[in-house]
Amino acid sequence: MLFLKMLTLKMLCLKRIKMINLQTFVKLQEVDSIYFDTPYYLEPQKSGEKAYQLLMQALEKSKTAGLGTFVMRSGRKSCNHQTI
Repeated sequence: MLFLKMLTLKMLCLKRIKMINLQTFVKLQEVDSIYFDTPYYLEPQKSGEKAYQLLMQALEKSKTAGLGTFVMRSGRKSCNHQTI
């Protein structure tokens, strides 16, 4: 899966926002751990705690992971968001 690799897009100076944009969901068994570079642990902002809990419960119950992007340092990165 190409979109799981940590990719850096250096075309533009990207605005840093504290948000992960989930674009699709896949079954956990479809995600090979070879694509993981560095794990990060997330916690929601105070205003998003309830929505984050609902997302995590849905991911755990359906045994899926969310695939998306976020901005870190000077580039946009691909990510896999799943429960532990």
